[in-house]
Amino acid sequence: MTEKSVLLAEFANEGKLRKEVEKRVKHTNLVLDIGCGIRPQDIFAPRTHLCVDPHLPYLLRLHKESPPDCGRVVLNCSWRQIMKALPDASVETVFALDFIEHLDRSEGSDFLAEACRVSSVQVVLFTPLGYYEQELPDDGVTDKWGMDGGIWQVHRSGWTPNDFDGWEVLVCRAFHPPETGKDGKPLPTGAFWAIKDIPPIPDKAIPLTAKATTHFNALLLRLGRGVDRRVRTVLRRAPR
Repeated sequence: MTEKSVLLAEFANEGKLRKEVEKRVKHTNLVLDIGCGIRPQDIFAPRTHLCVDPHLPYLLRLHKESPPDCGRVVLNCSWRQIMKALPDASVETVFALDFIEHLDRSEGSDFLAEACRVSSVQVVLFTPLGYYEQELPDDGVTDKWGMDGGIWQVHRSGWTPNDFDGWEVLVCRAFHPPETGKDGKPLPTGAFWAIKDIPPIPDKAIPLTAKATTHFNALLLRLGRGVDRRVRTVLRRAPR
């Protein structure tokens, strides 16, 4: 893989980077937001926003603190569990923001392949530029939000534009404030977005795919509403 195969653009600061990303992200109706945590994607509001995270407390906090969203469906499962249930091209856009660095390289590559498989329009990803050290907290539990998700915040891999052959990559090399790791060495300050447009399905495949997708989406939304109801029940019972 060479850098020539990546459409690369660089921006001076976070604000300029975000504006350019917003111009390139297509507004779609059905979004799969992987590893959403307490901060799902907010570039646009889709009609149906499937928010997937394996750590239930993050989804509970999302319900409690974020603005009401009638289109949001929360799914407490891993990325592999949801991808296994998804037919080809069954969602329009897949978001994975601050997610892939939490997977090792092999799992990350599997995730990218699956994200491209299930999307019919775009895959949108955000990650540090290179390996950004983030280890298990000293107490083994507490994350930066004071919650018990420390194990989910460990960084297990680092990624660069050269890992995204055929994607459009937008980079800011001064995205994070300068910091040093536990070994005293400076951490990377850059970050980037990688966006892949998914080629349209050939005309002859559309009738069958559309039928399968419609059937699947109905099943998925019923499942999602069930999870959503369970989360709301937990919230009602939680002490205030």
